[in-house]
Amino acid sequence: MTALQTPAPDAPAEEWGALAVSIPDWRWPWTCSHTEVCPPMPGFVWLEGAWCYTDDITSAARIRVSPDPDHWAWEGWLRRMLGDTFAHISTDGDGYVACIIVDGDTMEGTGRTIGRAAIAAAGTNGRWPGGGE
Repeated sequence: MTALQTPAPDAPAEEWGALAVSIPDWRWPWTCSHTEVCPPMPGFVWLEGAWCYTDDITSAARIRVSPDPDHWAWEGWLRRMLGDTFAHISTDGDGYVACIIVDGDTMEGTGRTIGRAAIAAAGTNGRWPGGGE
């Protein structure tokens, strides 16, 4: 796969979230159909032409949704999306570095939050290694 361009380190969370869902093999954390009420998960929703923060995403079929990579509740899911290739996340003082190992190659992604680092690592790989399971 080809590495994807990540947003600027200080780009808004919405840009990073939009990248996360556009990377091949992305999966949402819920398994219910979008006609049911899904478990609440914080993030951003697109309402009336603007991104709005919400703590309760329950109508994904009616609105575009993007994960909030800076919110602690998304960290675990974004790490899980790195799958079995996930090696570790460390801090370099300015942010975080997520390392994954795919086919014997070590790939890194950096970001000011753990979520952004995980997205950057998946972008470096060109897909979510733990997606599509």
